[in-house]
Amino acid sequence: MSLRLQKGEEGYERPKEGTKTAERAKRAEQHIHGEISDMCYVIRTMADPDPDRKTRVTFGQLFDRYVRISDKVVGILMRARKLGKVAFEGERLWQGQDIGVIISLMEMELSDDEAIIQISGKASHYVQSVVIVTSKGRHLEAGQPSGTSFNMYPSRKDAELVFISGTYHGAMTSIAAHWGRVDTSATDTEH
Repeated sequence: MSLRLQKGEEGYERPKEGTKTAERAKRAEQHIHGEISDMCYVIRTMADPDPDRKTRVTFGQLFDRYVRISDKVVGILMRARKLGKVAFEGERLWQGQDIGVIISLMEMELSDDEAIIQISGKASHYVQSVVIVTSKGRHLEAGQPSGTSFNMYPSRKDAELVFISGTYHGAMTSIAAHWGRVDTSATDTEH
């Protein structure tokens, strides 16, 4: 007799590793992530960032442009929001009814004199939400805040984020921030 996994347990709603089902699921996930990346690219090409450096389009504009690429506009947007790639108000978007709803691309371009100085969020079995704060007080939020809080920042005032690492098992299971001093005066422009 096999044991049934309970919601929240490792492996719940995941096919057994090494099976054909697991391979199909992996290919499907890669395909979906590709479609989300394509949609984010289209959003980037549709509008310049606002003064707060966020890219926004209306659902109507995106639907009119993207429906020529894929007929799954709403499904891709829902999955992209779940993964923290875009943000919009409401539970679901309806063609013709929600054309004015703002879709915000959840990425942030740093200016030359700006650095990431804090990463915080909440986690349970997975990292549920992340908030990134810059030296100019701007922030980027992704995910749904639930679980235990975490907060990462440099111990030195002159340090900034150099890179992020973590683990992934169906979703992000851990995150680590690596801080250091960045010397912007040294460049590799000479050959």
